[in-house]
Amino acid sequence: MLKPSRTMAILPTLLLVLVFLLIPLTMLFVTTFITGTGDPLEFYRSFFESSYSLNVFWRTIYIALTVTVICIVLGVPTAYFISGLDGRWKNMMMVITIFPLLTNSVVRSFAWINILGQNGVINQLLLSLKIIDQPLSLLYTEFAIIIGSVYLFLPTMITSMVGIMDNIDDEIVEAASSLGLSQLQTFIKVVVPLSVSGIIVGSILVYTGTLTAYTTPQLL
Repeated sequence: MLKPSRTMAILPTLLLVLVFLLIPLTMLFVTTFITGTGDPLEFYRSFFESSYSLNVFWRTIYIALTVTVICIVLGVPTAYFISGLDGRWKNMMMVITIFPLLTNSVVRSFAWINILGQNGVINQLLLSLKIIDQPLSLLYTEFAIIIGSVYLFLPTMITSMVGIMDNIDDEIVEAASSLGLSQLQTFIKVVVPLSVSGIIVGSILVYTGTLTAYTTPQLL
């Protein structure tokens, strides 16, 4: 049981969560059952009976899962690399990682439009190298949405992981190496299992962010 002093310390936070998160979500959920016909399941029934709505629904889940997996594959090794750096270099890498978050998502999406468009950097490079005869249709595809979403949420995964990996005892890693494990084996068999909590948190943030994103999929 929490001590009174600790209870008072977390009370303001609990009140903020209740007022600004739980109550609005509950009200939003309740309104989905309020219909003009008196049938509380009308909206749900019409949604699941529509092939178009279901197609959008499953496509959204697929893209969110794909982005999450890619962010895990790219973010976990990157976070491990950053956590192993010395203070100055580590701070510099963290600044580089966080810097894209300071830019509006619309601006970042327009940057990818310039990269993936028919007159974009990729097509112009492939054309100049005679690899293709005509521009590829990279924009306005699932590929473009996934690339833009990964760029949008990868910093979130990395920042979620760095703090967790900082708490991994160096002696554990050294012990694994002394027992004959290579760096790759140590990373897979020691570092990753000890970082599961950070992977879970980062995955939830990336998945929910991708699932509810509107601007980037709309533009790309």
